[in-house]
Order: sequence, then structure tokens, then C-alpha cells
Amino acid sequence: MKCVFDGVINNTPIDECKGVVFLEPHDVVNNQSPQFNVDTFSIVLGALLFAFVTGHVIGRVMRLLGKY
Repeated sequence: MKCVFDGVINNTPIDECKGVVFLEPHDVVNNQSPQFNVDTFSIVLGALLFAFVTGHVIGRVMRLLGKY
């Protein structure tokens, strides 16, 4: 991580940086932990598919009812 203060880039610790802290790619990669939950993904995907199909069917029914 780099600290930028008054146009100077240095390695000041985050706690002491009075300017802007820029993350470098290796900082982001090292701090990420793979937290992919298959159960949550399945629930979200199912809900999205259900909403899409339901909306599509309701739209078709409304279109059919509008013709009469």
C-alpha cells in the first residue's frame, strides 16, 4: 500500500497516512479469501429464474387479456 500526501508517494503505514492510500494489486490479492457459497448461489439463481419465468407468464396473460 502506498500513501500519497502533498504529491509524495511513500510507504507510510495506513494509520499514520494523512493523504490518500492506494492499494496495489498484490495487497488486494493477498487479502481476498475465496468465499463462494454454492447454497447461496443456488438460492439467488433459483429466485432470479423464478422471477423471470413468472414475469414472462404474467406478461403473456396480460397481453392475452388485453386483446379482448
